[in-house]
Amino acid sequence: MSGRCAGLGIWVRAAYIAKSGHALHALQLSMAWDERRFGREYDLDVFNIVAYDSAVESFKPELQKYDDETRKSALAFVDGIYAGGSTNIDGAMTTALAMIKDDTRPNYVLFLTDGLPTAGETNEAKIAQNTKQNNKVRTRISSFGVGYEVNSRLLDRIARDHFGQCDYVRPDEYIESSVRPLRSHITTPVCTDAGVTVEGAASTDGRATPRAPQSPTTVAAVFPA
Repeated sequence: MSGRCAGLGIWVRAAYIAKSGHALHALQLSMAWDERRFGREYDLDVFNIVAYDSAVESFKPELQKYDDETRKSALAFVDGIYAGGSTNIDGAMTTALAMIKDDTRPNYVLFLTDGLPTAGETNEAKIAQNTKQNNKVRTRISSFGVGYEVNSRLLDRIARDHFGQCDYVRPDEYIESSVRPLRSHITTPVCTDAGVTVEGAASTDGRATPRAPQSPTTVAAVFPA
């Protein structure tokens, strides 16, 4: 709208770096449509890339401001990635979430995998627990399972625990078809900046205790315009 740049990043296994380009392109088209439709500009100006197989490697140690220089550097980083090894899901999630520290804005992780956890921590319950512990700022995590050799129970749990969504892509399916629904999830939420006012309750040591109101207790949701 104003011509400013917005940076996006996808956390993906090294073997699927090439396919992640389709996902990014679909998301960019969706975002452009939403800006035109709703007349609101995005404020997504930081990004990073975490590629993983047995090892975990990030483009930069921390989130980067998006500009022409960082874009060129990121593309060079992607061009130098080669697939190999196993699947270190826990390490990739830990690395990605450690970079996200700003709790004053919405944060998102797009997580793609094509395999079962076979490197680093491989226990499903522990991976889910570690992800919860490392998500310090209520980052929304959306999971994409590519192919048939994925732990759907783990991907569903991560998305559910972190307010995201989960989708699956068949080996012969164009990944853009699965990214489209994410547009509605991220760009057109039911409400934003919601607050709650509770009437008919008193506080004791920071905990709400009921009292007998003269009329039924009311919970009112306040939505700033």
